Amino acid sequence: LVSGRDLLPNLSGPNGLRPTTEDFIIGGTVFLIGLLKKTLLADPIASLAAPGFTAPEMLTLLPAWRASLAWPLQLYFDFSGYSDMAAGLARMFGVPFPFNFNAPYKATSVIEYWQRWHISLTRFLMSTLHTPLTLAVMRRRRAMGLGSDRSAQKTFSGFVTMLAVPILITMGLAGIWHGSGLTFLVFGLLHAAFLIINHAWRLWRPASLRLVWAGPAASASLTFLCVLAGAAIFRAPTLDGAITLFEAMAGAHGVELLWTQRGLMDAAWLAGLYAIVWMAPTTQAIVGETSFPLTLNRAAAFGIAAALGLLSIGGTSEFLYFQF
Repeated sequence: LVSGRDLLPNLSGPNGLRPTTEDFIIGGTVFLIGLLKKTLLADPIASLAAPGFTAPEMLTLLPAWRASLAWPLQLYFDFSGYSDMAAGLARMFGVPFPFNFNAPYKATSVIEYWQRWHISLTRFLMSTLHTPLTLAVMRRRRAMGLGSDRSAQKTFSGFVTMLAVPILITMGLAGIWHGSGLTFLVFGLLHAAFLIINHAWRLWRPASLRLVWAGPAASASLTFLCVLAGAAIFRAPTLDGAITLFEAMAGAHGVELLWTQRGLMDAAWLAGLYAIVWMAPTTQAIVGETSFPLTLNRAAAFGIAAALGLLSIGGTSEFLYFQF
């Protein structure tokens, strides 16, 4: 979702549709990063995610967690790879696309998560749904002689009308936008509930608890658990399937604490991928905002990356988010 506001200034500028050498270098780099995300990281991990959603009733505790942890990785590397490839191709033609991801799994709140995940969709939802709804409510409140500032948001009626209702409508429609199944609606409403709780916490949290919950690691962990729950519902073919998976994750289907060598290798694989997600630089950090000269070392790295990406292409792989 790239708006005209993002594209038109570049197309109408003095260098519109006149790619430079730097555009080709930066665009090619971004494209290769996206290709590697897709072929080397997203596609291979599909084998760990699929069993948890095709037959969740067969899973015990650890395999259920393995599947639920693998799916967000597959989705992230697949979709961010797709976005990087699109942005890279556009830049190679002299059209800079805005980056669509900014390390979303590092977010320390659900509000921040949606500012980092699928950034173009969040901006679209804010500009076309949430902001107009909120402004309409605020105008109506002012016409009735009611406040619309932060202090008014701390009242029950102000919080419900200015924050909760616009969020519920926006996220509910966002869920349905992804698909017509009940799981998509529940996904949207669940994230709406997370966002509402997040806003309520920011408005009313006791001052004595601010230091206790200020740790970024604790906040990021809690945020990721919320994202994990939403991702499972998003992926599940039915709502009953998602509930069955949650039951398995809670140990209702049995607990097997002894893993096979294959299970330990899968766990190490997941740990390595999450280390990339949480510690590796983002695409925009690698490329930078200014010049990106092509050195001999970079040229060699690009060649190796291109070879790895092309050699990894095969099978019936598809972009997960393309259908949405």
